[in-house]
Amino acid sequence: MEGAFRRRKILALLRLQVAAVALVAIGWSANSLTVPLRQGGKTADATFILAARDALRVAQLNAGPERGVEPKQDKIERLVGAVNVSMPTLPSVWVVKDVQVQPWNGKQSLVVTADTPSVGRITLVAAPMNGEDAVPPTTATDGRVPTVYWQSGGTAYALMGSAAPDRLEVEAKQIEVATRRNVAPKTRG
Repeated sequence: MEGAFRRRKILALLRLQVAAVALVAIGWSANSLTVPLRQGGKTADATFILAARDALRVAQLNAGPERGVEPKQDKIERLVGAVNVSMPTLPSVWVVKDVQVQPWNGKQSLVVTADTPSVGRITLVAAPMNGEDAVPPTTATDGRVPTVYWQSGGTAYALMGSAAPDRLEVEAKQIEVATRRNVAPKTRG
């Protein structure tokens, strides 16, 4: 009988020790989980910093020269070099309404919005690509915004608008696509 009382006493003591260890473990875990909350913004996300720097570069390119209003064709020519794309010769009947640089895949793309007599308002996006390929004008079949895309050299193009895709394809084929001059292998480092 004495042995049974002794075992109960030892088990009661062990329960207290196990409970103490469990409370310490729970406290330690709670402390680890709340570290980011207690830092209150002291750490910055590296991807946010990179995105913010890209946004600054895009804003600076879009702002352009400080003097007066920059003609749309001059802005296109300035931005073509800055974002390293080729721009097709736009049809003379297009009335360019807006020219912007937009971030794209860690780089920048040139976005030109114009009014056309044949298909209404359209947007042409020119984006730099890694490969030097030739892809003929092709209609996107995802059922979203009507889009025709193609690639010439190191630049890919997307022509989008509210017109039927076959009409956009006709418009895209009429655009003379200029290929990049002086294409050299890209060196990273």
